[in-house]
Amino acid sequence: MSGADDQLAVRNGQVDGPAAGQKGALIPEEIVVKAVRLLGNVAAMRGNLPAKKRRLMDGLCAMLDADGWLWTATRVLPDQ
Repeated sequence: MSGADDQLAVRNGQVDGPAAGQKGALIPEEIVVKAVRLLGNVAAMRGNLPAKKRRLMDGLCAMLDADGWLWTATRVLPDQ
């Protein structure tokens, strides 16, 4: 698959596409609630941007039972 065929689409609360596992799969409500709560907590917290990124990614790792995370940035120099 390539192009539009491998895109994930969310319509009316349903997730369609290869990453959804099955066509028409719903994102469980408890995951949505946890994600919204995490985003709200990060948005409201005091601290600098690196601290907020760390809190966000640590929270996502806990939600997804991930071992770790990596945040990367790329600098694009169009004239080089």
